[in-house]
Amino acid sequence: MVRKQILIIGGGFAGVKCAKTLRAKLAREEADVVLFNCENYMVFQPLLAEVVGASISPEPVAVPLRQMLPGVYCRTEDVTHIDVNNSYVEFAGDRGRKGMMYYDHLVIACGSDVNLGLIPGMADHAFPLKTVG
Repeated sequence: MVRKQILIIGGGFAGVKCAKTLRAKLAREEADVVLFNCENYMVFQPLLAEVVGASISPEPVAVPLRQMLPGVYCRTEDVTHIDVNNSYVEFAGDRGRKGMMYYDHLVIACGSDVNLGLIPGMADHAFPLKTVG
């Protein structure tokens, strides 16, 4: 039996849940599950307001992906290109090192960006709360 390569792009709620479910349902000999996320942790965004208000410390809000996802290969490279026709992704590492990885199945769970431009003046007076930084 040929081992399948399953790539997941995004380490938020959707990507982590997908990786956990796939790892639980598939035997390790059946498939490699690889998760790409630019950070090596998942941010629990609903609690970021409490961190800003100093009600809680930032440590419980950022959980290491490798700790949450045993058996899943967590990569901290940025995916720069997806070639759907040839089933591969290109990625860039922290030192600009480029790489390529083929896949059998691809899950895109990148999430969204904060758009402060919807309300006039908001970008000048508001801070986005998407990351611990």
